[in-house]
Amino acid sequence: MQNNDLFKRVYWYLGAFMSLLIFIFGIALLATQVLYETIPPPNRTWIAIIFLVYSVIRGARVIQQYKQFKSRGDE
Repeated sequence: MQNNDLFKRVYWYLGAFMSLLIFIFGIALLATQVLYETIPPPNRTWIAIIFLVYSVIRGARVIQQYKQFKSRGDE
């Protein structure tokens, strides 16, 4: 049982980290000149928007998992 809780906790931290990392990369594509030669401006904006939307969806899932983990831990 304890091993399963550890796995869930590590999975939650990894999901939160990835959501934050994807969000930062989306902001970086919009606000900086990172990979400017590789990704032209019209595609760059769309890719950044996709990254931002995906990070919000993933973040919402991480929050939902956290609430489930905490509610099961209270029992």
